Amino acid sequence: MFWQKRKMIIHARVLEKLGADLVVHPELDMGIRTAHQLISNNLIEFLELSDKYSLGEVKLINSKLSDHTLAELDLPRKYKVNVTAVRRVNGEVEFPTADTVVREGDSVVLIVGRTVDVEYFDEHTTSKK
Repeated sequence: MFWQKRKMIIHARVLEKLGADLVVHPELDMGIRTAHQLISNNLIEFLELSDKYSLGEVKLINSKLSDHTLAELDLPRKYKVNVTAVRRVNGEVEFPTADTVVREGDSVVLIVGRTVDVEYFDEHTTSKK
């Protein structure tokens, strides 16, 4: 297995042509992540899984979602996001069911079909930090 950190985009293309199994772009990846955190309402973590898919952790602050079950919220239909975990205020992580109640201050970890859906969810369900 051959991994290499690239220094410039042209280097990445050359390394891929040479057969590198993985070319990492740490500065680009961190830049994208930081930009999402700076422009978001309450996005704590953001990870681009591919060009279209992302995983985000959104903290529920002054959110209209607080004190409802996931079944009541129906997030897959309303926002096209699926909740994969809930991080409670005390730091405990739960793998939710439809009966899980999300509360003020919880972090909701989402996996979505499109990056725009994570951004839309953050924009429309929480207030500014």
